[in-house]
Amino acid sequence: MTKTRPPVRPGPYRTPLSGLYLCSALTPPGGCAGMGGWLAAKAALAAELR
Repeated sequence: MTKTRPPVRPGPYRTPLSGLYLCSALTPPGGCAGMGGWLAAKAALAAELR
């Protein structure tokens, strides 16, 4: 069984589905007590409010 990771891209929080964003401990910067979620929320607001 091979394990794959998401591709490296400028917006690591976006998904192919409109309005769906990732915010987990594995998203950059990873393991920083909520920074992944804060950065994902910031990216989501920037994308949705344009």
